[in-house]
Amino acid sequence: MAFDARYLSCVLEELEKKCASARVEKIYQPSRDTLIFLLRCQQGREKLLIAANPTAPRLHLTAASPENPPEPPMFCMFLRKHLLGARLASVSQISMERAAFFTFDCTDEMGYPIRKTLAVELMGRTCNVYLLGPDGRILDCLRRVGLDETSRPALPGLHYQKPSKVEKQDPLTLEEADFEEILRSPGADLLSDRLMDTLGGLSPLVCREAALYALGATDARVSAGADTAGAKLLEFFRLPPAPYFWADHTGTPKQFAFCPIREYGDCQKAESFSGLLDRFYTLRDRKDAMRQKGQALRKTVTNHAQRLRRKIALPAGGVALLLLFFLPTPTGEALRFWVIRPLTRQDTVVTESDYSRFGIKRKIPDRDDVTALPGKNLVLVYLESTENSYLDEERFPNLMPNTRKLLEEAIVFEEIQPSEYATFTFRPPARRQARQRRRQSGRRQPPQLAARRTEKSGILPQLHEQRLAQFRRSGRDAL
Repeated sequence: MAFDARYLSCVLEELEKKCASARVEKIYQPSRDTLIFLLRCQQGREKLLIAANPTAPRLHLTAASPENPPEPPMFCMFLRKHLLGARLASVSQISMERAAFFTFDCTDEMGYPIRKTLAVELMGRTCNVYLLGPDGRILDCLRRVGLDETSRPALPGLHYQKPSKVEKQDPLTLEEADFEEILRSPGADLLSDRLMDTLGGLSPLVCREAALYALGATDARVSAGADTAGAKLLEFFRLPPAPYFWADHTGTPKQFAFCPIREYGDCQKAESFSGLLDRFYTLRDRKDAMRQKGQALRKTVTNHAQRLRRKIALPAGGVALLLLFFLPTPTGEALRFWVIRPLTRQDTVVTESDYSRFGIKRKIPDRDDVTALPGKNLVLVYLESTENSYLDEERFPNLMPNTRKLLEEAIVFEEIQPSEYATFTFRPPARRQARQRRRQSGRRQPPQLAARRTEKSGILPQLHEQRLAQFRRSGRDAL
């Protein structure tokens, strides 16, 4: 990709034609580094996206509508206060630099006309967005930089300092003799590296394309054609700029520039510079979001897998592993079987040999397969946390067909409830903390509560014996 100063100038020219004298209707800040201005133009409404992200800085018109946070950030509200209703007066750029300036006609607190400037710097790690007053002072900025952090501090109240001037030559102002002088001067051996070192506002991709256009190869040396390369370079940089891109076999843009891209093969031409940037970064952001979600999911699965490995990593020697499997079947039944075999420290995974070793068949069990062991006449099937509503064919058709067949010829015990006072396994935290506070304060238990606990402690063994006798009688009757 080649979002360099030359490409930015093409975007600004396109933006100035579409959004001349546009009025700012709304301002959004969907993320920390992204601002969106909704502009009302003569031909309709346009959305200007400013991304001061160091990894992917850009500025273009967009058709996307990213989700905004519930509450706008402070800088967004500050821009709304000063620029809502303002009219875009002019758009400018620092020569050979990725820095743009938007001048707005607006009014101050007293209603007097005033001009304010939005300075956008898209230079890698120093990306920032400034709102400047008419005197050039910084009203506020997206990233505040202290006085002791850099030579260009960014704090409200300070005068705005433009980026240092690029000490290179502008390729748009050079003539054929100037290019020949660059080729004769000492410098890098490769033509693309020589152009990168001497010309400003160009990306490495554009310099390689210029070398390919002038000498027929991206890695051509300066000495290969110093006599004719000057005229070719002048012709290359005089070509009218257009939004070109190279896409892979899936049609996804991989590289873009303001000149034809022949390094990777045939290239295509987009409708507009902003449209090409919007398409390129929208697909890229979508892939990045999917990759982040995938990484989070992979991390969660890895953590659970590690926990399970630690749980089943038992010491070796005389230990058996009991694994319970639930396999879904085509009819919706859950085929349940057990595998029991010796376990070692490293051997914690069930292999295919276990299935054949224990005669496990991966199929729906028939009625004939449910038999008792020799000498036994009872098969007990206990369905824990199972409701009769799951057997309703109208609500859950074909959910448990085999279970329904077994229930038709079996003795079913329903409404199995635990014994009274047998559901508590630990003291509730609130009661335990209250008891500790009473002990620390020296207060005694209320007499009513103490009497009630004494009564329950005496009744509990008696109720337990009664429920146990009832269960034994019901079991004998069923058998």
